[in-house]
Amino acid sequence: MYRFLGRAAFVAFDSPFIVPLILACLITFGIDLLAVPTVRLIERSVCIRYYATDLVGKAVAPDEPLESACKISEVQGQLAFIMGWKRSLDAIPGILFSNTAI
Repeated sequence: MYRFLGRAAFVAFDSPFIVPLILACLITFGIDLLAVPTVRLIERSVCIRYYATDLVGKAVAPDEPLESACKISEVQGQLAFIMGWKRSLDAIPGILFSNTAI
């Protein structure tokens, strides 16, 4: 159903579920867009910390390592550990405030 007001066309939604559905999709899309930069920032932080200390644990020069140097198994293992905990902790509000009886 369209109503024309001058040169602009407006859509009248028959169902009350369309607008909340569109808003939910847009919010989910926005949250998903933040996932990749978050992982990259955490990876960068882990990589800088890994290369900032030598084998004895003393601090070395604060040069930033290349991205390809961050793909080693030690850095990726620590990143996987952190992201696993992040996913677990992100699920806690949904578990605590869900409407279902356990």
